[in-house]
Amino acid sequence: MRGQSDRIWSSIANNQLSPITNNDHLINQQSNYQSQFINQRSRSRTNYQSFPTANYDDPNRDWIRRTMVGGYTNLVIDRVRQGWSCHLMTIMFPHIAGSQSVIIGRMKDQVQRLYSAFVTRVHRSPRSAPTDSLPVLIAAADLPVRKRDRTVNQLVRANGGLHCHGILLVPPYSRLRISVQEHFDAEANLYAGAGRLVERVHVKPVETDHSVVVDYVLKSIVNGRLAYDDAILVLPRSGAELAN
Repeated sequence: MRGQSDRIWSSIANNQLSPITNNDHLINQQSNYQSQFINQRSRSRTNYQSFPTANYDDPNRDWIRRTMVGGYTNLVIDRVRQGWSCHLMTIMFPHIAGSQSVIIGRMKDQVQRLYSAFVTRVHRSPRSAPTDSLPVLIAAADLPVRKRDRTVNQLVRANGGLHCHGILLVPPYSRLRISVQEHFDAEANLYAGAGRLVERVHVKPVETDHSVVVDYVLKSIVNGRLAYDDAILVLPRSGAELAN
């Protein structure tokens, strides 16, 4: 269950463009990173597999932003250089009852469902395919930034403003015969709408400024409004989790 996410994590955590197939090498890299992380943060309760929450007054917030955003940006750019397409996703939800943690958990479940539906449109047999050949989705729960334009805030009033953003990376060899954006527009009812816990999905291509987009997707985590472990979801994780 953890194989692919661990390989992705190793690339992210070390802020390098490392091959994602050399597991022993990546395990050693992750161990080195964790030692550096512990020394810089000096917190005995740190979860070594995750980034800590960065409060607004945290003096290490800039370091966390550089490490987190830089690491994910490297993952994105690595794929783009190999011919993968990059897309920014915005996923909106109707009202979900429960605490913030319950709401985020159900949102992540729906993002998993959405990914599972999409991956079968990209690859004929995703369960048996190497996970390195499947689309990558870096999704994060997000909270709205206060803006003067109240019409913007009206779009995210449900669930205390919680919604999801994601960066979707799609390999160049795909079953799709149209662009990813066109696919989500044409198959909107497959992913969202009446009877589903996803209200709508908006997808647009990203061709430049990848670090800006990554920072935008992760902003509520970087700014300490949401905890990394709670808010983040990186897919795929394993073939067994790719059922519709």
